[in-house]
Amino acid sequence: MRAPRFWGRAEPICRVAYEFCLLLAVLSMVVVLTLRWNTRYFNVDATNDSTHVSATVTTPERFSIGEHFSAYRFNPDWQEPIGKVEVAGRIENSITFKFDPSSFRWPMGRQGRVIGVENNVYTINLGSNLGLVKGNRLNLFDERLRVGQLEVIDPQPDESRAVLVSYRTPSAVPQSLLGLTVGEFEIANQITVEQITGLPAVEGGLVIAILLGYCGLWIRLKSSPLEAVGPKLLARFPRHPLTTKIFQSLLGIPIAWFGSEFLARSSFYFIRILSENLAHAPLNLNIPSWPLALVVLGIYEGLLWSGKSPIKAAGAWIAFKGGLFRREAREMPEHLTMWLFHLVIVYAFGRTLGAFLQENASQGLSASWPKAPPVKLSGVEPVSLDGFARTIHSTAYALTNAPHPANFADGFLTFQTAVYNLCILGCLLGYGYSLCSWIWGKKIRNIDFTLIGWASNAVCYGPLLGVVLWQMLPPAMGREPTVTNESIVVLMLLVAGLLNVAYTLSIWNLGTMFGVMTDKGVRTTGFYAVVRHPSYTLESLMFVVLMFRGLSNPAQWFAVMGYLVIYWLRSEREDQFMTASNPEYTSYKENVRYKFIPGIY
Repeated sequence: MRAPRFWGRAEPICRVAYEFCLLLAVLSMVVVLTLRWNTRYFNVDATNDSTHVSATVTTPERFSIGEHFSAYRFNPDWQEPIGKVEVAGRIENSITFKFDPSSFRWPMGRQGRVIGVENNVYTINLGSNLGLVKGNRLNLFDERLRVGQLEVIDPQPDESRAVLVSYRTPSAVPQSLLGLTVGEFEIANQITVEQITGLPAVEGGLVIAILLGYCGLWIRLKSSPLEAVGPKLLARFPRHPLTTKIFQSLLGIPIAWFGSEFLARSSFYFIRILSENLAHAPLNLNIPSWPLALVVLGIYEGLLWSGKSPIKAAGAWIAFKGGLFRREAREMPEHLTMWLFHLVIVYAFGRTLGAFLQENASQGLSASWPKAPPVKLSGVEPVSLDGFARTIHSTAYALTNAPHPANFADGFLTFQTAVYNLCILGCLLGYGYSLCSWIWGKKIRNIDFTLIGWASNAVCYGPLLGVVLWQMLPPAMGREPTVTNESIVVLMLLVAGLLNVAYTLSIWNLGTMFGVMTDKGVRTTGFYAVVRHPSYTLESLMFVVLMFRGLSNPAQWFAVMGYLVIYWLRSEREDQFMTASNPEYTSYKENVRYKFIPGIY
């Protein structure tokens, strides 16, 4: 019982830490939005020689001779600059940059643009003086979007002629490709420019000022500013019945789309897995889900405008009905049956966590110890004793050799994965306790072994149903780096690191009560005395902040908000399950009224 007493004493610290994590996440979001507005991106559209490139820009007056800028080949696997370029000259809208190839992490490569077209033969400003030969294929880019390929048919010293061999949408090839960029890599080289150079410093100062102001407000109020101000702010928002109904009506559109799309894709996913394992021939189905979406939307709108709540009706339909025995387990055979069903849950989620543990170790150790023995021998490996043996071997190497990260981001990756693995070990500790708890007379109270229970939890795990969700959404990383200022990048990583530490502490705060779809009791101390779902909030915000550098357009913001939505759905199911399963949870909800944000929600 030492842990609960410790977390009880640590409750004031947990409260302050939790609110500061929320505040930093919100401030980071504001900083990212303003920096995205302040940043311009220009493709490299001419490789002059091995040390000079050019780019056509819209604001040539912004560039001064000798000024340095970052060059990127931005993608989810490499978000750092590949190197620095220096302004060497300016002719009208064309800026020439010089660079030192030996200082680049990755080669600049050859990149140009389409400068002419005649009879479907395109002229590009790359030639044999840069090593281009007949048959070379170059990727075609519309800004940073790869749209097709050109094949060189007639290389000349300074330029070449090429034909289009593929296009993203064959039926929609534009009449002219003039001005589009070509390059030898599948990702375009780009130069990033801050329009207002002093903006990041101003924003950094404002973040510090707001944090200090929040500290002062907390000291003055002698309590949480959110809990003091939040209810008053919410009371000022008028709620007209018609406005509420219109909002709920519009909400039906994404609900109908998400529900039907997720159901269809999940069904196809399981059919594919079954056919692959039973018939050794994966069956890929692609049946449109929009007819089902129209039916769901029609039922939703019909219930809403007839005076009923479709959300409440759906909630009652999928509600937890008492578990395996429609009540709490009482006899020994019932407890044993529940424990056996719990083994299935532990296997599914524990195996997934084991894969995460190995993947994190692989990334973190290779980032700071590139010469360490490899953890993974291939791209994707199942969890195995051999894999864990390699993990231990590589970890032993790291403990006996000095780290050599290439940059701050690599060092941070090692820290991030190490902390996250501590979190996973906390989860595995909870699983292990529940498997062995019969030895000292502790029994699982209830489990949510239902279709909705599985879906709402498995969707948070990529190897389970998370893959279905991310197939529905656009890529979470865009093609341009939103945050390019090195100081702000460090700030974002530090915020993500703080969220990671707080999330890990919230998992260890649960201790032996950690479990998925399982009622092992109610934790009421530490972070769980602040809000009911601190771990979901902190983990989802951590993922969002880590994605901030690639949120370059609304599609990426929409995708990354998926993290918040799935953890909200998971919390709703957990609240409903625990309320039906454990009478102590009702009193806990009365004492801890807020789920995510103290004083607000």
